[in-house]
Amino acid sequence: MEMKGLSRRDFLKGTLAGTLGISTIGVLGGCSPSETDSSKTDTPNNTQEFNKASWRTPPEPITEFVKNITTDVLVVGAGNAGLFAACAAAEKGAKVLVIERNAMVGIGREWIGAIGTRLQKEAGININKFEVIHELASYASNRVDQELLKLWADYSGQTVDWLENVVKEYGAYMILETDTGGPSAFKTFPIQHNIQNDEKTIKSTLILEKKQRTLG
Repeated sequence: MEMKGLSRRDFLKGTLAGTLGISTIGVLGGCSPSETDSSKTDTPNNTQEFNKASWRTPPEPITEFVKNITTDVLVVGAGNAGLFAACAAAEKGAKVLVIERNAMVGIGREWIGAIGTRLQKEAGININKFEVIHELASYASNRVDQELLKLWADYSGQTVDWLENVVKEYGAYMILETDTGGPSAFKTFPIQHNIQNDEKTIKSTLILEKKQRTLG
């Protein structure tokens, strides 16, 4: 096909050459020497300081303290795990101190997973904990510490049983969700427990905080 003396092939060649020419200008422009302000040139020392990450530098030691507190057990973090630990230690008679960086206790979950609880046994549910561990580990391509998963599987039941007794002290109750949903790519298990009262769902940390304050 001719276009006023210019063939289609010649037209495409010219377009390609023009495109390459524009690209080459950009490349050469980036490679060409440019004038620099010698006053802004980084010296080796400046470059080293710039590249030095702040977290590599240890903080200044704390030398002034507002208050000294003596305690048997110090729990860092007022989330679910921290408050469970604080209550367990206090029940054994230890003097416990819980510290939390935020102005309120950690955000609790409305559902707590556990295996071998009283509610599950009452519902006739028997869960193979090793099957659960295998499923959970597979979510992370088995790059997890399965001993920690087994620790949870071994003791989560009695921990949630303890919590069920505690919530009753504060006018609430615990339910077991037996509906694991419809078909899914992931296998689900009836392990979720929920704290409620007659009005709403209650976060576990709110109950645990009250219990810990009661225990002292």
